[in-house]
This record gives sequence, C-alpha cells and structure tokens, in this order.
Amino acid sequence: MKIKTTAPKAISTIVRMFGSAGHARIDRLVVVRRDFRPGGALVLVGLDVKPLDPSQKAFHDEEALLVKTESLEKLVVGNVIRVRFDHGRDRRVFPFSPIEVVGKEP
Repeated sequence: MKIKTTAPKAISTIVRMFGSAGHARIDRLVVVRRDFRPGGALVLVGLDVKPLDPSQKAFHDEEALLVKTESLEKLVVGNVIRVRFDHGRDRRVFPFSPIEVVGKEP
C-alpha cells in the first residue's frame, strides 16, 4: 500500500527537479483554500505550457498546487511563469520555486 503513494511522489519530485523547462501562461485560477496549511494555499490553475525546446509541442494542463500564501499575488491570469514538466501520458507541470513571473500575456 505504501508503494502506491511513494511512487507518484518520487516521480513528481524527479519532474520538479529535472523535468523539461518551459514557460506557462496562467489562463485560469481558483483559490480553493487560503489557509490549507500554515503559510500555504491550495489552488487550481489552468496553464498553457510552451516548452523552451522548439521541437516540443505546446499543451494545456490543469494542476492542483500547494503554494506559499505570498506567492498568490504572482498567480494572476495572464502572467507567464517558469515551469518544469514531463512528457508522460499523465503530464505533470510544476512551477519553479520560488514562483517566477517572466512576462504577461493577455
């Protein structure tokens, strides 16, 4: 039973640290709970991801993320942030930590 929860966490950690780099435009944001953990908020975010490698195709993804409360001001629809992602069937997209805004698109 423990393997079922450990394996996905390990994969997520690998993607977060070594996945492909890209930029993602935030196209939707829902704050589920601001005080989910002390100093942390739970959000649902829609992302239009553009890989930095031009041979890879852009894609859309939706993620539930636990972010620091002070990072909420960076998660604004239209902001472009740095992300890492994988190419698997079940894509995972993670913002760089700390969240870094690299631009703004309408």
